[in-house]
Amino acid sequence: MAFLTQFGPKCNTDSRNEQEPKPSFASPIENVGWMRASDQTVLALQGRVVTHNSRYAVTQEEPNVWRLKIRNVRESDRGCYMCQINATPLQKQVGCVDVQRE
Repeated sequence: MAFLTQFGPKCNTDSRNEQEPKPSFASPIENVGWMRASDQTVLALQGRVVTHNSRYAVTQEEPNVWRLKIRNVRESDRGCYMCQINATPLQKQVGCVDVQRE
């Protein structure tokens, strides 16, 4: 599932590894912050994870494309995540993760 906005960043979930689904969100813009939308917890700024939760990682897969990944997905990860572009005006995009029991 992909979410597109008019300012360019795209967020998508990538669950190709059946043994360990890893939701991920990507944005091709610089100055990106990542946060959990429900409580506004800042997870990462640019390429640095700032939360103490080691299951979160940020990778740069192409120039100016940063991806937020969640390892070992849990039910508590259910919810929406926001990539925020620090520009004028401020721009943001939300992608959501739904965790289902097997």
